[in-house]
Amino acid sequence: MNNENTLYYLETILFTKNISKAADMLYISQPYLSKFLKTIESELGTEILNRKTFTLTENGKIFFDYLKRIENEKNYLFKEISKKNNKQKIVKIGILSTLSTYLFPLFLPSLFREYKQVKVEIVTDFLPNNEKRLISGEIDFLIGQDYKTVAPNCIIHHGGNEKYFAIIPQSSAFFQKEKTVLHAGSVKLEELLQEDLILTKKGSPIRRKMDYILEKNNIVPKIIFECDNIFTIMQLAKNDLGTTFVPLSVLNNMPKKASENYNVLPLSENFLSINFYIAYQKERQIDDIEKALIDQFISCLEK
Repeated sequence: MNNENTLYYLETILFTKNISKAADMLYISQPYLSKFLKTIESELGTEILNRKTFTLTENGKIFFDYLKRIENEKNYLFKEISKKNNKQKIVKIGILSTLSTYLFPLFLPSLFREYKQVKVEIVTDFLPNNEKRLISGEIDFLIGQDYKTVAPNCIIHHGGNEKYFAIIPQSSAFFQKEKTVLHAGSVKLEELLQEDLILTKKGSPIRRKMDYILEKNNIVPKIIFECDNIFTIMQLAKNDLGTTFVPLSVLNNMPKKASENYNVLPLSENFLSINFYIAYQKERQIDDIEKALIDQFISCLEK
């Protein structure tokens, strides 16, 4: 029995009150999650979850508390060993690689100037993997977007919204010659969404937002390519494969010189923007350095 996965899965089920929704949030199949739950109950010899109310049974509460104790003891052990072995204050942060390039230069320098003894270790990975690390105590903080997917036993601090832009290729009916950046509102977005689209795969924050926008506008999209890597998607759009939508953190990596091959269209925040957040476990005792890190993160995004 993997205690970390079991606790993470149970917390997600209790949060969503639905096996299918929990499976979607965990990026696993519904049959696998159902089988996983039945296997745990078979090993324990008792039912731990009421399938009608999606609440823990009395034995389930005992088992859940046991998992939490194991997790807390493990985290305490690692922290105590770390204190003995390191004079520096080490903070481990999980983040998507594209966000780290954009966000860390905004707030880490000021933190380092104020606290010279702090050392930040960065774990760049997809959000679901880093969320598991947060729950298991492998990382101290998680920085991401779209806080609605974060496990319910976490405290979340919101930063500002990240602006988004459409990349319109030369073959698009909305492409404008001799321009790189178009005026916001110069293209009807409902019509732009009916172009050939290149999108990130389902599960990413931007894809969830795009699916919501498409459904809201009753648009059946013509998605010609999907990819996990948003930099790849941006490059494909620039090279005339289709229209896509990218955040400012990705756009900043594009050449600043004018281009004749594509347009960049700023999008209204009412149409598309995604909120940044920093999260940590509820049980965590925040010290002065960690509080300063959170404050610096929030303030840099509010500017």
